[in-house]
Amino acid sequence: MQTLSSPSGPNDSWHREFSRLAELRDNASSTGPGTFFDPIPATVASNPLAREVFQELESDLAALDECAWCAFTSKLLRCDLESHGHRGCTGIHSVLYEAKGYRYLKQEFGRRNLDYDQIVLIPEEVQKMTPDWATFWRGTPVGVLEVKTVYESDDQSKYVYENTRMIREHGKATARRGDPRISDRFWCKLQSTADHARKQLDSYVPERSVPRIAFLIVHFDYDLTVAPANYATVASFLDGLSDGMFQVAYQFRGLNAPT
Repeated sequence: MQTLSSPSGPNDSWHREFSRLAELRDNASSTGPGTFFDPIPATVASNPLAREVFQELESDLAALDECAWCAFTSKLLRCDLESHGHRGCTGIHSVLYEAKGYRYLKQEFGRRNLDYDQIVLIPEEVQKMTPDWATFWRGTPVGVLEVKTVYESDDQSKYVYENTRMIREHGKATARRGDPRISDRFWCKLQSTADHARKQLDSYVPERSVPRIAFLIVHFDYDLTVAPANYATVASFLDGLSDGMFQVAYQFRGLNAPT
């Protein structure tokens, strides 16, 4: 069976298949145990499901043009790459999802037949609200997009973290009773996330004629995925938040999530 070799040079299979992930890993300031990049080569070689996840991520990264890639790389490599307890590496995951935002913005402008000559990663500024990406036409912003990630609840992430540890140390896990009902807290988290994204977009481009997109990556607790209809219910709610040139777009993460 063929396996991926460890990343020792530019010609090995890891670098060929995951060239942009490999570039990030090679230039990261921290790649030791407990960091985001450390296990990736071995994981994609041994775990088919993880391999699919990282292939999707590599595809997102590959969609960035050279200017966007340069700015994105600089931003990502300033992130905290360490894993922190039950929350893991959420900081870097949130930035990696911004590549999906670039891809969506490019596809959406193509779908609408809107003119632009570049897509720019907007630098963050102290005490100023900015979006992640903006499309420009002859130096003028003609579209903006902000990526937001809604992660699993603390209860879910702690449960998974502790059970993973127990399986590793004792070979057993604990069971719990799940509740597939969508909580008020989850609804509030979705609403507040979309509202905050809209404020960032409106602050950067006040003109209501400019497309403004809040792109949400929504992670569902496992309990919610037991009732597949929850995906459609949440989709309907998010669709209802769109208003005029303001659009809420989304992708779902969870068991049997719609693609």
